[in-house]
Amino acid sequence: MANINPLPDDAEPLGVDAGQPDIPPSPAAKTSRAPAPGATESTLGPKLLDAFDDDADFSQDPEVEAARKGKPAKTPKSDPDPDTEPQEPFVRPALGPAKLWLAFGGVLLIGATISSSVHGARPFISAVLTVYNGLLHTATGVGAIVIAATLARRQIGPWDLGAARMLTAVSAFLLVFNLNIQLVGTGKWEETILASLAYLGVIGITFRQTRDVHATLVISHFFLWLVIQLGSQLAVWSAANPAPAVPAGG
Repeated sequence: MANINPLPDDAEPLGVDAGQPDIPPSPAAKTSRAPAPGATESTLGPKLLDAFDDDADFSQDPEVEAARKGKPAKTPKSDPDPDTEPQEPFVRPALGPAKLWLAFGGVLLIGATISSSVHGARPFISAVLTVYNGLLHTATGVGAIVIAATLARRQIGPWDLGAARMLTAVSAFLLVFNLNIQLVGTGKWEETILASLAYLGVIGITFRQTRDVHATLVISHFFLWLVIQLGSQLAVWSAANPAPAVPAGG
């Protein structure tokens, strides 16, 4: 019987895998291997909770605490939008308080009343009509302020100051209109033009708006004045031309 000697340790194995080259392990296989015994955290890489502070308190939520106490939760502040920033009111509080303009307008209205009574055919009736028109068209002027401020998307501002300035503008118009200038003929063309310039001057000085806003204010005031005048003329025409009486038998 033949003697079988053992193979040396460095001998290559025989069989199916004999003669094939060694294949290196893939990177995925290397990363999926279990950590070796005794490996430290530095060799294993960062963990999920390493980004959190060890001293952080996670037992309370600020939003939950605010809802439980009934307080609104704090929201981060954002930059103000220039389109939503509050604009200046239509009636700006400048050039003196409302009492000053009210006194100034009252003085001009008294002067207009005296001028109308002196140059009018019926002094008392002319004086009463001047005061009536001054107060009435001050009210229509306040309505024009509301229309102009609404179209300009502005807040109106101090009502008393706006009314006092409008009284001054209307009184200036009435004062110049009731003067007996008579530069060209006996008509009221000179007085009407100069009175309109006085009115526009007071409006431009006191309100200090853009040209478009001033135009809206003046046109609105003129439109309201025209409505009042048409109503008055219709009332006069209706009183002067009564309807014919219908015969009783007809």
